[in-house]
Amino acid sequence: MSEIFSIFVLVWASLLVGNEFTVGVFINPLFSRLPDSAHALAAKESARLYGKVMPFWMIINFVLCTVLTIFVAKSFSTQWWEYLAATILFAFVNIFSLIFPVPINNKIASWDPNDLPADWCELRKRFDRYHFIRTVLLLIAFACLAFGAISQRSV
Repeated sequence: MSEIFSIFVLVWASLLVGNEFTVGVFINPLFSRLPDSAHALAAKESARLYGKVMPFWMIINFVLCTVLTIFVAKSFSTQWWEYLAATILFAFVNIFSLIFPVPINNKIASWDPNDLPADWCELRKRFDRYHFIRTVLLLIAFACLAFGAISQRSV
């Protein structure tokens, strides 16, 4: 049963990390190549959608990893340390997101594409920088989670 739960958490986390990777590597660069009005509208709609979905997705991911760490892994085993590292990183990503990209995302979501703020391009660039940091942290957390799942198989 613990193996099935571990696989479920791994799949759940992979969808989150893959989504964030796709946004940073493909979607946002694509938006930046659009004309300004289309870029702003696409960014606004994306920000509105992700602003509703991502808080739940990221918190649930953290909770699932916490459950893995506490109830699945044997305390102080290699697997436990790997799951703990992933859990801490996912927690840090949640906090980091609330402090840095989320406030920018909220501003973007409220934009009127016909009356953009003077610093709208700089806000998008700053969001992309924070999103890059978040994505790198998520990839590292996912690697820890995957190594934990693999080490479970070797026990």
